[in-house]
Amino acid sequence: MARDTELDLVWIRIKNAGDRRFTCIDLEKTAAPEIGDRLYAVTRLPKYFDRTPVVREARLAAVTRKPRRLYVPSTGLGARGLAVFSSSGEFVGVAVTQMPDPAEMEAARGMGGAGLQELILPASDVFKATQRARETERRDELPQ
Repeated sequence: MARDTELDLVWIRIKNAGDRRFTCIDLEKTAAPEIGDRLYAVTRLPKYFDRTPVVREARLAAVTRKPRRLYVPSTGLGARGLAVFSSSGEFVGVAVTQMPDPAEMEAARGMGGAGLQELILPASDVFKATQRARETERRDELPQ
């Protein structure tokens, strides 16, 4: 297992999957969307609805610069922690929640907002963090 506490990401290596096969996302085949581009995420409905897959759609509404580069979808994708894709199926990033500092959260509540926003961590940042996690894992595997 590896973590990136700055980006709030975690990687888990499955050592014995048995007969199960997992589909991987190609982190090198990515998209850098522009304002107005369509974004997609696949989620599932609750157990009551037999966990039916649902495709959620939004458009890229903005790109932040602080506290870091993040994509702002036009509407929540309801996909926190899941991959987000472009209309051509390329990996755009991972849906995350960015929480402002406590004072800003309190001010947002006073104005009727929660201060929380579902955002998308760009694929390029996910790729770089994954490379760092792999390097850390390799170093940890070396004989001491």
